[in-house]
Amino acid sequence: MRKFWIIMIIIVVLLALGGSIGIYIYNLKNTSNKNSVKAKELADELKKTLVEEEQNTVSTSSKNIKISHNSIVVKNTLYKICNHEIRQTEAIPVELVNKEEKDIQQYYKDWEIKKYSPTEVVLYREKDEYCDKHYVLRENNGVIAIYKIDDNNKETLRENTQIQTKYLPEIDLIKLKSGIYAIGEEELNSILEDFE
Repeated sequence: MRKFWIIMIIIVVLLALGGSIGIYIYNLKNTSNKNSVKAKELADELKKTLVEEEQNTVSTSSKNIKISHNSIVVKNTLYKICNHEIRQTEAIPVELVNKEEKDIQQYYKDWEIKKYSPTEVVLYREKDEYCDKHYVLRENNGVIAIYKIDDNNKETLRENTQIQTKYLPEIDLIKLKSGIYAIGEEELNSILEDFE
């Protein structure tokens, strides 16, 4: 008889334990379903609010990039004969402030736009000529003269210096007769200093 009561107690405990676990699992699933329904409702409500705000938003800015008043223009010119590239930087012309890229292209017709931003426009072009940095030194009326070389390789007198050729050695006179070429102001000044 004792065994009977022990078995009965074990059965009752197992039934109680099984019922408790079943109720716990049922509540867990039910709560999870309620939470997912609430989450879905909140997501739908948030989506509605965002759509309404988007419809009420007024666009205030243009999608086209425009030039500001403190922009700079960088002009790069490649001279094909001497293969020099000259870079010039300048402020944006007043008439181009708040203009778009197509307006800039129309203003600078002979240039290609390499970069376009609200603060900087980079332009590029190529020329089949010498740049304006080529000089030749020759003797002219007893002094050393500086000639500028143009795009047709023609020499144009820029100025006569105060350096007298009669005091120069014979080798320098021979060089001056054939012409001493200089590229850029720095090299030109260096050569002239050697004669002084």
